[in-house]
Amino acid sequence: MAFRPHPNKIQNAEETGYGVREVQRDSQSKESSEKAPETLRSFAEGTTLHGARFLFAGSVFRKLIWTLALASCFTYCIYQVSTTVSAFGRRPFNTKVTAKSARRNTKLTFPAVTLCNLNFLNQRRYRNYQKDKNLSDELIASKLAVYAKMLGGSKDVFNNDSKHRHEELFWRFRNESVQTYLDIFSHRIEDMLLPNSLFNSCWIDGAVCGRENFWSFTNSIFGQCHTFNSGRDNRTVINATMAGNLNGLKLLLDIERESYLENPLYPFVGLTVLVHDQETFPYMEQFGFLVQPGVRTLCSIKRKKV
Repeated sequence: MAFRPHPNKIQNAEETGYGVREVQRDSQSKESSEKAPETLRSFAEGTTLHGARFLFAGSVFRKLIWTLALASCFTYCIYQVSTTVSAFGRRPFNTKVTAKSARRNTKLTFPAVTLCNLNFLNQRRYRNYQKDKNLSDELIASKLAVYAKMLGGSKDVFNNDSKHRHEELFWRFRNESVQTYLDIFSHRIEDMLLPNSLFNSCWIDGAVCGRENFWSFTNSIFGQCHTFNSGRDNRTVINATMAGNLNGLKLLLDIERESYLENPLYPFVGLTVLVHDQETFPYMEQFGFLVQPGVRTLCSIKRKKV
């Protein structure tokens, strides 16, 4: 039968007691080091606040200078914060609007304004033209019906019989004056400008304007179009003087609705208008905006110079 040696109980107790005392002593030293407060000098030397470490380093004069500098900055910071909070509590608001108007000698060019009547052919002008040739009203009405079918794209019109009986409807040019039928039968700007005893039909910055301020050209879709302040044909370009809807260009126009020709492909009434530069050709069918009759339309523009 084997015997196992037993450890010395006194020795183990002593060793164990020694280990307990060592552990207790280490834990007490750790707790004492954690509870030890950090001094102001050690905090100032380790902080990222600019200038704080110089309060405890250097000569007395240097410490005094840095103390005054930091105290002044801290006081000003408190003043700014208190002022901002006080202003926020009052909820103030301030709106500053600066308006700069162009003078007459600054030569700020007024833009060109092009307008086209949506009607392709003026029935009144066409009837008057045909009556000068002693044609009857029935024949003129039949010719206008043929023209309406032409605008609608009817294939029944494009035949030799129609070309023989209504040859003027198929004109490209007139040999006498080299004018197209669009120039002859379209709406004229002098007819669209309304005569009025109280208000002028054309007004620009307090000055009266008229037919002489418009330049006319032919558009394949709208017939004759008219451009105000175009600068063409040695016309003087008008300069802008004041901004706002009380100034600028004002037009009072008659679209001659009773002279419209029935057009099933374009059954609209009014004008197409485009504001552009004098050096830019007006593509009315792409960029013009529509103005309907019987209403007042305002157009405000802003010029950006790059």
